[in-house]
Amino acid sequence: MDGQGAPRDLIAEHAVLTLFGRHQQGRKRTMHVAGHTPGTAARLLLAKTGSGEEALERRFGALLTSIDSGELAMHLRGLVTLLSRAEIGLDYDLLRAALRTWDAPKRPNAQGRFRDRWDRDFRIEPTFKNS
Repeated sequence: MDGQGAPRDLIAEHAVLTLFGRHQQGRKRTMHVAGHTPGTAARLLLAKTGSGEEALERRFGALLTSIDSGELAMHLRGLVTLLSRAEIGLDYDLLRAALRTWDAPKRPNAQGRFRDRWDRDFRIEPTFKNS
C-alpha cells in the first residue's frame, strides 16, 4: 500500500459514514440502496418532485465536475440533503469507492468511469415497480 492508501481510505470512510448518518437520521427504512448511483438517485428525485429540473441539473453537473474527492464530498452533502427530504436512497458502498479513488494518482481513469456511469444513470428515465 502506498503512503496515501490508509489516509485516503479513512477519509473516504469518514465522509461516507457522515453522509449516511445525515441521510438515515430518524428513518426506519434504510437509505442505503445497492445500485442507486448519484445519477439514479438524482433522476428519481426529479421524477418524484416534478420540478426544479434546471437547478438539479446544475447541481448534478457541479458534482460530476468535482476536481477532487473533497469537492465531491461537498457536492454529495448537498445532494444527500435533497434525497433525504424525498426519502430516496443511495449506494453508500459505491460512494465510498468513488471517494476513495476519485483523485487517486494510481487510478487516473476512475473519475471518468464514475462520471460516465452517473451521467448515464441521470439521463435514463426511471421505471417504477408496483408494490
